[in-house]
Amino acid sequence: MPKFIKAQARFASGQMRRAFGEVGRRSRKAQAALEMLLILGFILMLSSLLFLIMFRTTSNKASDVSLYNSEQFARKLAETADQVYISGPNSTATIEVFMPQRIQNISIGGVSTEPIPVGGTPISTKHEIVLTIDTISGLTDMISMTVGNVTMPEFSDPDFGDYNLNHFTNPILQRINITNNGSDIIIMHA
Repeated sequence: MPKFIKAQARFASGQMRRAFGEVGRRSRKAQAALEMLLILGFILMLSSLLFLIMFRTTSNKASDVSLYNSEQFARKLAETADQVYISGPNSTATIEVFMPQRIQNISIGGVSTEPIPVGGTPISTKHEIVLTIDTISGLTDMISMTVGNVTMPEFSDPDFGDYNLNHFTNPILQRINITNNGSDIIIMHA
C-alpha cells in the first residue's frame, strides 16, 4: 500500500476516533444528566406525596379539634340550661364560653317537621340545641338534648340588628344568659 493511502487511513482513523470519542463523552454527559433528572423527579414525587399525606392528617386533626370544641360548647349550654330548669322559675345563669370557629348555625328549640297525626298535636323538639359545624366531610349537625324546653328570642335591636346567637360565632369569649321564665328556658347573648 502506498504511503499516501496509509497516511490518509491513519488520518481518517484518528479523526474517527476523535469524533466518536466526543460522541461517547457527550452521550456519557447526557446519560448523567438524564439520570439526575430522573432522581430529582422521583424525589419530587415522593416529597409531594408526603406533603399530601401530612396536609390531610393536619386537616383531619383540625376538624377533630373543631368537633370536640363544638361538642364541649353544646354540652355546656345544655347542662347549664338543665340546671336553670331544675332550679325553677325565675332562675338565671350566665356562662362564659369560647364560641368555636367552624359553627355555621345554631338552632335552639323548634317544632318537628314530622307529619302531625290526625287529631294530634305537633311533636315538640324544644329540647334540642343543634349546632351545624363545617367539617372536612361537609356540614355536620351536633345535637345536645335538654330536660326543659329551650328557646332563643327573636327580635331586632336597632343598634345590633337581628338578634340571634349566629352573630356571635367568633372564637372569642362570649357571655350567654340562660333564664327560666316558668315555661321555657331562654338562651340569649349577655
